[in-house]
Amino acid sequence: MKELSVPTVPIIQNQELRIRRQGQTMGINAEQCETRHYLSLGGTSPLALLRFLKDQLEINQVILSLDNDKAIRRGTRKIMEAIRNDAVLASQVAETTDKPPSFGKDYNELLQHILEEQRSITAPSRHKQAAVSL
Repeated sequence: MKELSVPTVPIIQNQELRIRRQGQTMGINAEQCETRHYLSLGGTSPLALLRFLKDQLEINQVILSLDNDKAIRRGTRKIMEAIRNDAVLASQVAETTDKPPSFGKDYNELLQHILEEQRSITAPSRHKQAAVSL
């Protein structure tokens, strides 16, 4: 099984990889990392994605890692519909998954949230002490 992860912009690919390194796997195991392709759309037009899938016949799973805002959510639905409605891709792509970030508007906000949580857990707690001068 070959997967294709589709973020809105290239930086999201890096954020997804950093999130995995921080222990938040987003449902991805190490073996899946080896079989995953990445394609950044730079928006929500499905044209580049449809062309890429037709050129890469071994890809049978698409994971849309797009943002949480209303426009991108509408675009995500259009992308999923375009794959379902394409005669060739409907039989090639067995699964199309919508995986927006679980926190915030995009994967950068999710990463910042994860890092902040980790800092608060690992930071030594400091007890306030009154200063005494002699």
